[in-house]
Amino acid sequence: MMLPLDHIGILGSDITAMANAYRSLGFHVTEPERLNAGAGGDFGRQYSAHVIFENTYIELTAVENCQSEHHLAPYMRLPGGVRILILQSDCAEKEREGIQSTGLSASPLFTAERPLTYGDRTMARFCWFALEPQPLNQLLIGWVEHLTREAVFRSDGPHGNTATDITGLHLSACNFPASLAKSHGVHCFMSEQSSEAQVVNGVELLVEDLSACVDQTAGVLDSEARSVSLADAGGLGVNLIFRQAECHASG
Repeated sequence: MMLPLDHIGILGSDITAMANAYRSLGFHVTEPERLNAGAGGDFGRQYSAHVIFENTYIELTAVENCQSEHHLAPYMRLPGGVRILILQSDCAEKEREGIQSTGLSASPLFTAERPLTYGDRTMARFCWFALEPQPLNQLLIGWVEHLTREAVFRSDGPHGNTATDITGLHLSACNFPASLAKSHGVHCFMSEQSSEAQVVNGVELLVEDLSACVDQTAGVLDSEARSVSLADAGGLGVNLIFRQAECHASG
């Protein structure tokens, strides 16, 4: 199965600690900023920091004073981890109509914005929606249309661990909606083991220099697979698997 991934969101309780955990692995992480998700009302103060790649990104997020009306409230009682999976869309309105035609229900369209602390330091703007109700209790699934895409997918330089993009997701055995699959995007690998806590338990990243990745992350090197694995620890919220670019392309 393949998904046209835009980004994953890792929900935790301490945005600063999360950002520092990723920085310690050689990732460039933007400074945490207040996010206006546009989902209606001021039901909590959401702060997000971002690890930006070429076509995808990892969002690190936390919500202060979260009230039951906040769109992330259902996931606050769960352990920290990947709680948001957002897919790419060229037109959120048409995408929403298409999703509803398959029999799934969707939220209204929301507009969101956040200040960018990298690139040209402009304001990033989005249009998004989510499945409603969500088919999986552990994960918010939605779509985003970038209104300022060129500003978002920029950075102030390469990551120290040489990661360039998310190329795969490891999913626990669950009733993931098969209708969301596309012929392009990131590969999704289904585990035979189910999890009551996590749907996304692993993220695969493409790297340009595996040696530099080992030096930066101190992960476990698999020379045969040309990969480096890093078990979830210290606020990462997910297992990370780094793969050498040539290995991924030939596999």
